[in-house]
Amino acid sequence: MERRTAVVTGASRGIGKASAIALAQKGFDVAITARTMSKEDQSPEPSGLSAVTLPGSLEETAEIIRSFKVQAFPFYMDLMERDSLVPTAEAIISKLGHVDVLLSNAVYSGPGNYGRFWTTILTMCRSNFRQYYCSDVFLKPILASMVKQGSGTMLFMTSACSVRAPSHMPGKVVGGSIYRIQRWLSPLAVQLGYEYGDDGITR
Repeated sequence: MERRTAVVTGASRGIGKASAIALAQKGFDVAITARTMSKEDQSPEPSGLSAVTLPGSLEETAEIIRSFKVQAFPFYMDLMERDSLVPTAEAIISKLGHVDVLLSNAVYSGPGNYGRFWTTILTMCRSNFRQYYCSDVFLKPILASMVKQGSGTMLFMTSACSVRAPSHMPGKVVGGSIYRIQRWLSPLAVQLGYEYGDDGITR
């Protein structure tokens, strides 16, 4: 039986890491992406909320994945480095052989994500908008490979705060422009299901 494969972006920590591990537990070989490849690459949380260094790396996630007797393939990826996204997607497809599941979880983490409306300047908003355009750039080669094989599942991680009021004031814990921009992902999932459902693509 052909092995099942998955791609999880933003898998060095948090929901992305947990999702990659859950897929490994189900027997998937998993390609994982993030900016933090190893513990030595960890840097202070850049959104402006905290100077604390965030734990987690692809190296650590891959080690856990492999403990379930499946393969893990870590790839460096930064959504802001647009020219690298298609080559990274193509390298992942080549390494896995095929992609059954894509979980798009990576987000831009930087100034403007969690600030209040009055303090969020245009350049910060541009970075946030750009991340979702760049996510599409990464997604397209993987979608094309799924259509060619006649099957595939595309999942998009977002937040309930993109459609309802956040539980905390922006600048304290969560909130700000990141959630306005995350609303883009819900209609994207619907659009892809509508356009490519007949090609075997599910969401």
